[in-house]
Amino acid sequence: MKLTWIEAVRRAVRRFCERHGREDFWRQEIIEEELDQIVTDTRSRGRTPHQTLTWALEHLRDLGEVEFVNNRGYYRLRV
Repeated sequence: MKLTWIEAVRRAVRRFCERHGREDFWRQEIIEEELDQIVTDTRSRGRTPHQTLTWALEHLRDLGEVEFVNNRGYYRLRV
């Protein structure tokens, strides 16, 4: 099933946090550990998936699902 970028990133963040037993994460950690799966889940063919990931994280922040901790790409999952 093809996922939207928002849903794929939401799932990726939750997987990452569960795997590491914490609620905070760096954008770069999600890129390194989850971006390939996100691209697969969304069936994306774009040239800049890392930028789309950033957009999706900002959208999740606007929805109140993640907190933007600083301007260096540090986030916290809101549970």
